[in-house]
Amino acid sequence: MDDESTLYSYNSCAFFFTKGKIKDFLGCSARIYYQNHPYILENLKKCFDQKIDLLEEIEIKSDKNKTSQYFIFHFKILEPDLVFILSEDITFFKNIEFSLKSERERANLYLNTAEVIILALDRKGNIILLNKKGYEVLEYNEGELIEKNWFELCIPPFKKDEVYSVFTRIINGKLEITEYFENPIISRTGKEKLIAWNNQILYGKNNQIIGTISSGEDITLKHYTEKRLEESENKFRKIIENMPMGVHIYQLNKDGNLNFIGANPAANKILKYDYKKFLGKNIEDIFPKFSETNQYQKFKEIAKNGGFIHNETLVFDKLPFNGVLESFNFQTSHNQLVSLFMDITDRLTAEKKIKNSMKKYKIAYNRAEFYRDLFVHDINNILQCILLALEMTVNFSNKGGHPKDNDLYIKIINEQVIRGKVLVQNINKLSLLDKIEMEIKSIGLIQPLRKTIQRVKDIYRDKNLVIETDIPYQEIHINGNDFIIDIYENLLFNSIKHNINNQIRIKIKISKIIIKKEKFIKLEFEDNAKGIPDIEKKRIFLKSMTISSGARRIGIGLSIVKKIVDRFKGRIWVEDRVENKYEEGCRFILIFPKL
Repeated sequence: MDDESTLYSYNSCAFFFTKGKIKDFLGCSARIYYQNHPYILENLKKCFDQKIDLLEEIEIKSDKNKTSQYFIFHFKILEPDLVFILSEDITFFKNIEFSLKSERERANLYLNTAEVIILALDRKGNIILLNKKGYEVLEYNEGELIEKNWFELCIPPFKKDEVYSVFTRIINGKLEITEYFENPIISRTGKEKLIAWNNQILYGKNNQIIGTISSGEDITLKHYTEKRLEESENKFRKIIENMPMGVHIYQLNKDGNLNFIGANPAANKILKYDYKKFLGKNIEDIFPKFSETNQYQKFKEIAKNGGFIHNETLVFDKLPFNGVLESFNFQTSHNQLVSLFMDITDRLTAEKKIKNSMKKYKIAYNRAEFYRDLFVHDINNILQCILLALEMTVNFSNKGGHPKDNDLYIKIINEQVIRGKVLVQNINKLSLLDKIEMEIKSIGLIQPLRKTIQRVKDIYRDKNLVIETDIPYQEIHINGNDFIIDIYENLLFNSIKHNINNQIRIKIKISKIIIKKEKFIKLEFEDNAKGIPDIEKKRIFLKSMTISSGARRIGIGLSIVKKIVDRFKGRIWVEDRVENKYEEGCRFILIFPKL
């Protein structure tokens, strides 16, 4: 360039780059040619004025397509007055640089947003890369650990020698790297943390090992949780294994089958079987009867949807166990069911015995109260009658009455003594019936009846008593015993005692009947005494029943009759002698199975 800074010459590349336009500027001032690029003019002037060489990277923007081109301009002074300008188009390389820079920034972004530690070490173990997560875990400021030794600062003393020894052997090619490895690190504040590492070797030129790069996950909390979970599972397992209750574990499969997957030793002991032979098998195949129950369906519902069921009738077939189980069944995880159970056979037996004992105690107490009330009431009546008869006898004697007048009162006293004797006997018999098991054997009905009729007539020979019989058989047999006489006596005494007619009429009939193709013997005792209202007919055989409304007062006799008839597998009931006219007398009917 001359003093006017005019374009002196150009090469073919400049001609090509300007598409031939440069020839039009040959000999023109540089100010005209570079009027849109003042920074070129500035460097041109600086090179010429200061006589120095310059190197500048310049961006040239296009007004048409808004793109940029990048050049390196070499400004070289050629004495005495020329400046040689060499321009090199570096757009392609610049774009590559921008791309690499973008990728690097993106990589740094990934590194710093990653939720794992990214760590790179050189051959000496110095840190050459550590991402944001790594600094957070180690509690250092970003960049603070670059070129610091990893093993000196970040590995606990008790572990440092071991870990560094492994690292040096890997770096020297004497040991293959372990891709996954767990080891503790120590933070700036002294906190020990467990890291799970994934490791790779870094290679340089000629495939030489230049370091390692690792990604690490802080598993301190996870490890702590897993450890506690394992401890909890071990405790739970020990509890299950040592608990006295049996444990069954079931899995509901996709096909809807409930499979047996485990049990504890107590289950074997209770059910007397080895659960291992059932593992993995379908419950429907193992316990077919159980699988047909509603309980099995509830088991599957609980395994699928959750819930709880308590049952005292869990029973398995195909097992030596014979008893009753109480079970508690609940879901432990989706499609899994646990059943806790225990043998309650002995408990139920004991409860049943206690219940029976309480029932017997209540019966005994009520019986004692009944005997007391009955005895006191009837004895008072008897004594009252005797006392009244004695007073009348004394009065007649004091007034000089005829001795025959006393015979009536002596007769009354005698009847009351007999009544007291019968009362004592009946109470004794009723008590005896409650305590003993009767011996049942074949007995005849007719001969004991005839003897009883004669005995009753002898006792009441002073009364106008007529007893008719309709017995067309020599003898008939049933299952019973000598207590049949007590049935006869109580029915006859009852008819006489409550009869106020001048003539006491009793009719006894025995016949054979068939009920539902079974043969029975039917006995009928009919009287003309006070009747029993319909409302009381079903209640008269209860031990504590008393009728005192002007009709009969039913004492202990019919209770004895009912109890004996029941022991003989028979039945007894009462009807009106004349239909719908209870006041004209009763008809007692007994039936017994015929032999």
